[in-house]
Amino acid sequence: MTSDPIFQDSLFADPLGLRFRHMREKARWSVESVAQQLKLPASVITAIEREDWARLGAPIYIRSYVGSYARLLGLPPEIAEDIIRDKPTPQLVATGSESGARRVVDRSLRNIAYMVMTVVIVGSVVMLVMHFQAPSNMAQVLPLDPPVANAPAARTGAIAATSAPTIPSSSVVATTTPATTNGGVIPPVPADAGAQPPVMASLAPSMPAASVSGNDLVLRFRDQSWLEALDASGQKIERDLVDAGSERHFSAGQVAHITLGNAQAVDISQGGRPLDLAPFRDGNVARFSVSRDGSIPPPSE
Repeated sequence: MTSDPIFQDSLFADPLGLRFRHMREKARWSVESVAQQLKLPASVITAIEREDWARLGAPIYIRSYVGSYARLLGLPPEIAEDIIRDKPTPQLVATGSESGARRVVDRSLRNIAYMVMTVVIVGSVVMLVMHFQAPSNMAQVLPLDPPVANAPAARTGAIAATSAPTIPSSSVVATTTPATTNGGVIPPVPADAGAQPPVMASLAPSMPAASVSGNDLVLRFRDQSWLEALDASGQKIERDLVDAGSERHFSAGQVAHITLGNAQAVDISQGGRPLDLAPFRDGNVARFSVSRDGSIPPPSE
């Protein structure tokens, strides 16, 4: 019996998917077993047998899946090329200019938002730094020992010599701060116009002399000095750099602790009696306490 080529071709006239299914069933394989051998999902095997090429996706996937299935069944892998050739070419859908413009607008809005956020953050940091660096917020630190004592006096004298008007010697009367001696007050003595030289006006501030009574504490500053006065509760009464020629008066019980910088330029009297600061000095700084009755106890050892 001879084979007829036309008859043989008619045997393979079935669709490709149906041929794959018949050969799989002939080999007694289930869809799951084929999927396990090819390491593919069972849905891919079912789509090939149904010729659902759209489910397989792009041509490169069709070539891979169909070629693997054909090799497993003993068919030539080139069968996949026929499928790809017959598969209609997908139409490319041109995107409109509106979507591109929208992307540009969105990108621009994001950039603007980032810039605004950056400006706000940087501006806040700069304002915070400027606030804390402002002179009003900076703590003023006054040294206990002032600079060279003669420098301010020299500058003060030079300013006085250049700015003070000339006063005739016949009309100048020399006055001094009233001094105390044994509790009494010596009134100012007028100077002799013929014997005394003219007196220049001083720019150094001075406080009017106050009457001394009881155990009042009087501090007279011959040069610029630093003063800190605290009450019994530790509250600040005064903390300042005192100019030369100034005086400070504290009544009994008003002040409890005093610290002086440049103490050698400060004269202290209590109830009209001078007080020696040597036992209370450490270098050029003097520290001493004042009792409620105004007396100054000796320094503790």
